[in-house]
Amino acid sequence: MILAVMAEAEKSHETDGTCKTLAYDIAEDVVGEFSYETMRKSERVKEETAKSIS
Repeated sequence: MILAVMAEAEKSHETDGTCKTLAYDIAEDVVGEFSYETMRKSERVKEETAKSIS
């Protein structure tokens, strides 16, 4: 996925010079995905802990 995004950034830079904007968009997406995965794993641990206590 990262390679595809980088290739898209290079194409975008060549056509309209918006590489910086695209880089910020990509970074925002990556941070969002990381946050989601962190939250999802945290919830899974809470559920597993609750099951083991019951």
